[in-house]
Amino acid sequence: MKNKECFYSSFIFLINAIVAYNYKYYGFSLCFLLLVFSSLFHHYYYTDMTYQIDRIIIIITFCCGALIMYNRLMNKEINYNDILFFVVLIFIVAYMYIYGYYNNKYSFDTDHTTSCIWHSLLHIIVSTGNIILVIL
Repeated sequence: MKNKECFYSSFIFLINAIVAYNYKYYGFSLCFLLLVFSSLFHHYYYTDMTYQIDRIIIIITFCCGALIMYNRLMNKEINYNDILFFVVLIFIVAYMYIYGYYNNKYSFDTDHTTSCIWHSLLHIIVSTGNIILVIL
């Protein structure tokens, strides 16, 4: 196992699956269950194929969350201030990931322990943001 911290922090997405299920977002719950498995598998084996599978499931989960956000906004269940919170959160995650990728920082730091800690923090930030989206 190359990324022990990332492997264990992947389990946080189980909370998302449970919360989404309890709030009757069954598709979102399924996305998070798939994300748990793809993330665990990727962080255990760490191959190019597991990376690609994990990225595909991340994109599907992101799109599902965006659809939930859009529907909730159209139904006036959330307001534009809530949307602003999520947009800022998405930009923070994107910055940490994209900037980090091109500059060997955060999740892509050259020090393995540092990169795993930052990547685990990304798991926590994303998980928290999605829980807030569901329970708002």
